[in-house]
Amino acid sequence: MVHWLESLGYLGVFLGPLIGSFTFYFVPWPLAIIALGQVLDPVLVSIVGATGATVGTAAYYLVGEGMNRVLPKKMREQVGLGRRYIERYGALAIFFFALTPFPDQIVWIPVGLMKYDPKKALVACWLGKLVLIAVMVYASRFGIQEILRWFS
Repeated sequence: MVHWLESLGYLGVFLGPLIGSFTFYFVPWPLAIIALGQVLDPVLVSIVGATGATVGTAAYYLVGEGMNRVLPKKMREQVGLGRRYIERYGALAIFFFALTPFPDQIVWIPVGLMKYDPKKALVACWLGKLVLIAVMVYASRFGIQEILRWFS
């Protein structure tokens, strides 16, 4: 799968994180990002990869929003009690979950359930994914070169 994503260039940089984020990492997108970051512009890989990962992960917002529609009224009221915390810490929580390589669906479904502002959620997620992917690309790109230089 990684070789196929590599053959797609920037489209692979977008699709890998999109599919991988939406499918709980069945697609090893970090490997594709690292491989493509070696041959493509690392800034564009970071931007395009972050966009794909955000779109893939944000689909879980819709899952949460859909769950809200089918929940019984009593449960919707209980979910509403957490809205105060989501309004206060939602963007920060989304950013930090997006910043880690762990699945951030754990945050997106409740955020969708509580109908948190999707614009704030998308910006926070994109910024977190941008930092995560940029660190992966630059660490692998310059780390590998330094290690090879050390051995030669």
